[in-house]
Amino acid sequence: MTDAKSARGSRRPAQKIQRLVVNLQWHRKRMAVLAAVGEGEARRIGKAAGRAAGDFSDQSERLKRARAELFLQQEIGEVPRPPWSGRSAMREQSPVRSQAISGASAWDGRVVLLTALSIGIVILLTGVGAMRVVDRRPFQAGRWPQMSFRTMRKRITKHRRIRRTRKIIAGLLAAGAGIKLEIGAGPVKGKNGWTTLDLSDEADLFWNLHRPLPFPDDSVEIIYCSHVLEHFHYPQLMALLKDCRRVLKPRGIFSACVPDASIYVRGYLNHESFDRGKFFVHKPAVISEARMDIVNYIAYMDGQHRYMFDPENLVRILSEAGFAAVRLRDFDPALDLAERKYESIYALGIKS
Repeated sequence: MTDAKSARGSRRPAQKIQRLVVNLQWHRKRMAVLAAVGEGEARRIGKAAGRAAGDFSDQSERLKRARAELFLQQEIGEVPRPPWSGRSAMREQSPVRSQAISGASAWDGRVVLLTALSIGIVILLTGVGAMRVVDRRPFQAGRWPQMSFRTMRKRITKHRRIRRTRKIIAGLLAAGAGIKLEIGAGPVKGKNGWTTLDLSDEADLFWNLHRPLPFPDDSVEIIYCSHVLEHFHYPQLMALLKDCRRVLKPRGIFSACVPDASIYVRGYLNHESFDRGKFFVHKPAVISEARMDIVNYIAYMDGQHRYMFDPENLVRILSEAGFAAVRLRDFDPALDLAERKYESIYALGIKS
């Protein structure tokens, strides 16, 4: 009975270490958030933990071999099987086993300390990274944020894109050249000195227009947008226009192109002469041949439009946003898209 209890007692440290190693492997999945906190630090901790787990495995194999050799020697009679009288008796009568046990015990303590320290650092930095980068909402009491690894990876990727955008903007400002910015440009790179901004990796700058523009005050010479403003509800539209005015330099120009909803209102009133083949270009937004759906086409555009413009309210909205000398302008072939000319109106304003 004493032998059985002692054997179980000798296995407990190894079992605890194995559980710690398994927990460490689970926490490695959470270490992805450390990329935003410090990739070098995450790599260093991961290598240290991996070395600890590998060294522990090597020591376990050595201990097993030593025990097997001792057992074989006892079976063939080369080494007498001593009566159990505590660890001191084993050390006296079995130097091989004594050396293995003493060495493993001393090394097991180091493994436990290193593994526990690694897990503690991972948990601490994971929590900090999750709070700073992944989810700014406070944790529930005693719970980790409920988030899949895929969602965490997407958010970290988005954070890296935004960080890259800020670096590009810092370079533009340091260059000292005039910044010409096209917002909502889509997945295209800027040409002829223009810088494009959109929620796309293909644009020069990755940014969400529902957030304030990542430029300091009085830093941009001209801002242009084509068929962008109609995709915002009125409060968000005014916030965007005022923010554009903020980043423009004094006497900077804001130029806009939007679809003319009055064309479709007149089409409702004179539906017999309305050219559906010319104006119903975006087929997913076409509902039916009914008169009211002529207006629904431009008003909702398959759920993409939030606001309608005509020449009168386009000038009024730009004036309300704080721009001066607001006026309608003509089509500019060097700036505007020719394929949108048939349904567009153009205006510009100046920051006073």
